[in-house]
Amino acid sequence: MPLHDKKFNSQWIKSWTSRKIGLGFSDEELETVKQQFGESLALYFAFLSFYAKSLIVPSVLGIFFFYFGSRYSPIYSFFLSLWSIVFVEWWRLRERAISVKWGTHGYARVESRRAQFEGAGDATDESDDSAFPWWKRETRVALSIPIILGFAGAMVALISGIFVIEAFVLQLYKGPGSQYAGYIPMALFMTLVPRLVGLYQSYAQYATNWENHVNKSGHEKSLTLKTFALSTIVAYGGLYLSAFVYVPFGQQVMALVQHNFFADQYLTETGEKVEAAKQSKAMLNPGRLRGQVFASLVTNQVINTVLEVIVPFVTRAISNVKSGKGLTGNNNGGNDEARRSGDMFMDEVKEQVALPPYDTFGDYSEMVTQFGFTVIWSACWPLAPVMALLNNWLELRSDAFKIVHHGRRPVPARTDSIGPWLDTLGFLTWLGALTNAALVFLFHSSEADAPRVDSSTSEFITEDVASSAESTLKRAILPAALIALSSSHAYLLLRVLVRHILVRAIWRGSEEDLKLIKTEKQIKKEWLQEVGDVKTKGKAIGTGLIGTDGAGEKVGYAGELSPGFWEGEDEGLADIRRVGKML
Repeated sequence: MPLHDKKFNSQWIKSWTSRKIGLGFSDEELETVKQQFGESLALYFAFLSFYAKSLIVPSVLGIFFFYFGSRYSPIYSFFLSLWSIVFVEWWRLRERAISVKWGTHGYARVESRRAQFEGAGDATDESDDSAFPWWKRETRVALSIPIILGFAGAMVALISGIFVIEAFVLQLYKGPGSQYAGYIPMALFMTLVPRLVGLYQSYAQYATNWENHVNKSGHEKSLTLKTFALSTIVAYGGLYLSAFVYVPFGQQVMALVQHNFFADQYLTETGEKVEAAKQSKAMLNPGRLRGQVFASLVTNQVINTVLEVIVPFVTRAISNVKSGKGLTGNNNGGNDEARRSGDMFMDEVKEQVALPPYDTFGDYSEMVTQFGFTVIWSACWPLAPVMALLNNWLELRSDAFKIVHHGRRPVPARTDSIGPWLDTLGFLTWLGALTNAALVFLFHSSEADAPRVDSSTSEFITEDVASSAESTLKRAILPAALIALSSSHAYLLLRVLVRHILVRAIWRGSEEDLKLIKTEKQIKKEWLQEVGDVKTKGKAIGTGLIGTDGAGEKVGYAGELSPGFWEGEDEGLADIRRVGKML
């Protein structure tokens, strides 16, 4: 395990906090991080910096539409979707350029296989069926899908149950202890959801190991997609319930809860029924959706920062006091004998070993989840990108602080991409396009017409609950689903167009593109030269010549070569691997 370089850490934190107030980092600064911690961590900071700078555009748009635009503006939603597509496609080119500059492009093709891999031969690529048949891995993946769906269904049911208790039951309950009942949903969420997530993560780890991936990148991709799938439900499930259940059907659900669980408050005479229905409507919170977005992007991020930066200091200080080391963990003071004996060095080693290992998974997950909140739910609260921008300005510095103070020194690792997180970003842009289209259709209002569904302005439907729910479904939800489906096709076309433009405007003819083309030509040239040298020594295929192969073996007439030619090691393979690692 490598130890922290405290002198470098001190200079690094100082340069990124007191000497820098912006969002971007120069190539020299990223190169310094790469040399100290490896390409994997440097690429994370490159992504975080790129993402933070990209948020400036939607932040400006959000401020404008928040003060001067209408609610759920279709113009803002369109530009937000366009920005998300441009961001993902631009970053795709940006990470390719970084990998070429750092010499890691194509690293996955020469990646060594995992020590835990169980297979024959020496294959390092999952496409090589000689090591482990493809159908076995695909079968194992398929067998895990029903279990994953079961966990997802259980999480949806749990979150929905907590949602109903919070949004409806507690609004009607007036019995003993009602003043404390508001803490029940939070207690249920904090108790049950983490346990279910922990159980699922244990299964995801087991299932991914069972899939027996050849290399580390394939293993991490499978594990990331499994883990983030459930995290997405936890992060966005409550918001989807508020947007597409609470607001459109809130009055009907409130009436059902009131009728089934609080029968004494639900009066059946016609006039009294309308009065009770109006009281139920008054209990609904029209600003719930915006409040949830605010809590997710502001409150939760403040809590995460405190948990990542401050809480580890407090817990470590308490542990040091209990063990008699003082608050700082160093109780030797000026003891020269301890220094000479090396006890202080060993104490430092033990202290660093006791720290948790650092992994970029948690930081990537946090940023990608925040990107989802910004892209999917900014139509509800246009200031969401502003909050994300402010948080990421702090995140650039707090993550560096966390790495040098609250975790072991990261083991350098090579990589040429952020891996499955790029696919996740693409999925969230698609999901954002669908959701924004539905939200705009349902809730957008102007001076000329009212929104199709809005619990704060629409009149309560006094007809039967079943018929009113059916009316809402036909009048709003089904058309919104069709609009979302249409926007999916528009998204695909827009993404193709944006990718086409960016490749030609940014990548074609760039320094990295020319370098990559030159390197690939060099590899092909060296390989062809080697093949040509073999042919000049008599290894002619498909001719009537007889010669020797340079090792003294004869080549048969009319291209019939000795078995040693086909069974021997490819003479150009070593050079291809060597040059590939240089990229």
